[in-house]
Amino acid sequence: MNTSFLLQISKAAKVLKCRRLIRSLLLLLPLPYKRHFRSIEEAEKYIYSLYPDVDNSCVCKNHVRRPPLFDLVVIIPVYNTAPFVARCLQSVLSQQTQYRFAVIAVNDGSTDGSRSILKNYEDDERVTIIDQENQGLSGARNAALHNITAKYLTFIDSDDFLAEGAIENLMRVAINEKADIVEGSFAHFTKKWKKRVIQKRGLVSGSDLYGFAWGKVIKAGLFEQTRFPLGYWYEDTLMRLVLFRLAKKTIGINDVVYYHNKSNSNSITHKAKGKYKNLDSFYVTRRLLKDERLLNIEMTEELFLSLIEKQIPINTIRISSVPDSKMNDAHFMLTCAMVEDVWGQKDFVSNSEKANSIYRAIKDKDYNRFICHCLF
Repeated sequence: MNTSFLLQISKAAKVLKCRRLIRSLLLLLPLPYKRHFRSIEEAEKYIYSLYPDVDNSCVCKNHVRRPPLFDLVVIIPVYNTAPFVARCLQSVLSQQTQYRFAVIAVNDGSTDGSRSILKNYEDDERVTIIDQENQGLSGARNAALHNITAKYLTFIDSDDFLAEGAIENLMRVAINEKADIVEGSFAHFTKKWKKRVIQKRGLVSGSDLYGFAWGKVIKAGLFEQTRFPLGYWYEDTLMRLVLFRLAKKTIGINDVVYYHNKSNSNSITHKAKGKYKNLDSFYVTRRLLKDERLLNIEMTEELFLSLIEKQIPINTIRISSVPDSKMNDAHFMLTCAMVEDVWGQKDFVSNSEKANSIYRAIKDKDYNRFICHCLF
């Protein structure tokens, strides 16, 4: 089965607003599907031959200063974003707020002149610049997490920027409500369009938060035992599977606090299509589920729902961009094994039709239903 072709149909159906119809039609058809592997071990061996799992844990030990020096530390990884990084830094340094904040910009081995732009900010006492050889987005963020000197943290990608009043709006709620995470609304933008995404207001569950590291302030203590897993694409999976579960109180605000650049051709989103490294999406999910046990995070029904309804479809969409039927079959087999490992033989019924359908397809080892409900 050419899953990359199905993925293109899914994208077209989304634009035409007929995904449900196409899914219903596909479920009536005997889609061509061949089982390639007789065992989990064979499936694992095959995907490792394509792209191996680095198997890096998120569990670590960072130092959190108590009492903190700052209310907030803003962490900005910088790698070859020379056209954008000055705008990003200026959006932070121009914030009008009662809260004391510092900025850590991590130059992750840039080769395009980004470092010379950062040099213009070295004399600002609020800014610390860390230089390191390229370690990827996780490695850059983690460099700023070794010694945490603030009560809260926020992350900004260096091709994005903060909205006016972002720090004040987020921190006022975080401090007054003693929240672990406060997430704001945000806007995606390109040179041609802008789309706002409005967060719910007030107390929300971890499942209601968006799975990005940006657009929110996070209590520093949540990173005392955690870091972004090294060597993977899609390291932000840490948020949904670990950080949101460690948080006891999460709040949403309507204010737009963040502008996310969707036009940067160097982003993973633009580079990932069709790459075997998309297997990282599955690998990092499986690794973080193991780390949940190390961190004593209970596999609750809410967490399991998030895994089935959100994370597994995201993994499948990414991996389906690779036109390799054997790899997609292996991913399905390993996903079924992963779900059985974390949930056992318990049944699962939710208010989500999508989650119920995907879960039943996994339990029945029905690949056709699985791929239709994940993509459509």
